[in-house]
Amino acid sequence: MSRALSTPSQHRLDQKLALLFASDVDREAARATLAQVLSCTEGERVALACLKLAGSDPAALQNCVNAALIDYRDILAWAESPRQMRLGPVASEGARATARRQDADEYAAWLGDSCA
Repeated sequence: MSRALSTPSQHRLDQKLALLFASDVDREAARATLAQVLSCTEGERVALACLKLAGSDPAALQNCVNAALIDYRDILAWAESPRQMRLGPVASEGARATARRQDADEYAAWLGDSCA
């Protein structure tokens, strides 16, 4: 029997599901909800973004998935770059640079990639 290889992002997805959903039933329900985006463009990245935005709220998770099915880039932008999204196009370069740095640090910490 061959065993499917797991990617780093699949491992992260499993970790986040375990952290956010304590029961097996809730975790499997969340996984089923995320299945709608996992087979799409940037699937695992979008699934992680949905989890970041929704946390452990099943209704919010479904809303994020629904939005991602319309345009996944919106979910990625709000999950990975919330400060930049709030700044808008007229912010100074300094403010944009600070927001980029803070967003990157926050997302890396949420993913568990922070070096601190």
